[in-house]
Formats: sequence, structure tokens, C-alpha cells
Amino acid sequence: MRQARNARKPIIWGIGATYQDGLAPVLIDLMKRGFITAIATNGSVLVHDAEIALVGSTSEDVDPRSEKIFWWAEETGQLLNQSSTRWCARRNRLG
Repeated sequence: MRQARNARKPIIWGIGATYQDGLAPVLIDLMKRGFITAIATNGSVLVHDAEIALVGSTSEDVDPRSEKIFWWAEETGQLLNQSSTRWCARRNRLG
């Protein structure tokens, strides 16, 4: 990674929603130090980021011993739908 950074090559990380378990500060530090130039994610990252931004935590119970429970799935879906609808409407107005 140092060689890539020093050569100004892209350093692309692929992540899923497991970063919500406390890796965000580590990823931010790596970005600041030039060890991450792009992040490829899946849809779960979008969902969990929205929830963390809204209420400070995710709706998913990630305890491996429990059943998967999504506490506010409806609200998160509504938020993401409204956001994308507004973005599309704005983009259409701007051309």
C-alpha cells in the first residue's frame, strides 16, 4: 500500500456493512493518510449510513446469536426513496 500511495496509484477498498462495527474511524484515518482513494460498497452501506446519520445507530441487530431484526426498515426505506426522488427531480431541472 505504501508503494501504491507513493506512486500515486489508486488504492480502492471494497467493503460491506460490517464497517458499522467500529471500523469507520479506521477508514477515515486511512483516507486522511492517503491509503484509500476510493471505496466500492454494496447497498447495505447506503442503508446503514443513512440510519447512523439519522439516529446514531443502525436498525439491524448484528448479534450473531439473535435473529436478524431491522427495527426501522420502513423509515429508512422512506428516507432513501425521498432522497433519490429529490435528487432525480433536481437533476432533471438542471438538465
